[in-house]
Amino acid sequence: MTDSWFSVETAEAFQWLALLSFFSLLGPYAALGRRRQLVMTTWLTLLAFGCVCLVAAIVAAVVGQPRHVIKPLAVGGVVITVIFAGLYGTLKRAYQEAELRRMQAQDISDA
Repeated sequence: MTDSWFSVETAEAFQWLALLSFFSLLGPYAALGRRRQLVMTTWLTLLAFGCVCLVAAIVAAVVGQPRHVIKPLAVGGVVITVIFAGLYGTLKRAYQEAELRRMQAQDISDA
């Protein structure tokens, strides 16, 4: 077995990764059609980060890392990936609907 990637004390800090899911609170901006670039960039970045955590957990399991290395990477990766992947379609649809409302309002004001 190889040396542990990080200590037990550091692993405890990784538990806070799941708190990145609070970025999902940016969702209401989508319903308003606001800050699209910020929200979509943040959303996709965190989705990619969650996937990286999951891949790191799988690699850690394959190379025989101890449980205190695998568990926080896996839990954080699952929580982040599930939340951001699951809500991505809803987020896109909200921005599309906001854009449609904006175009309809523009048409009404032009008429």
